[in-house]
Amino acid sequence: MIRFTEDFLTRHAIRHWSEHRPQMVARMTREGVLGERARTAAQRTLEDMKALTDQGMSEQVAWDETCQTWICLEQEKSDKDIDSLVEPINQ
Repeated sequence: MIRFTEDFLTRHAIRHWSEHRPQMVARMTREGVLGERARTAAQRTLEDMKALTDQGMSEQVAWDETCQTWICLEQEKSDKDIDSLVEPINQ
């Protein structure tokens, strides 16, 4: 069973973001805030999970419900994808 600790979730956030949000990670690294932002995401995830487990939800289900809010963010759009979204606006 996974132990959802702040340290575990901080490391998980950095791994996930590095794979799925490399531009965001590069920007936060340049700004020197990657670790701080990952820790904040972990803390907020744990707060949300606690609220759900206090309502009787299992820890695993609470994780499944909250992970996409702070940690398991969607894949970044590539510049090409963004250009295709902006093009109709410019016409």
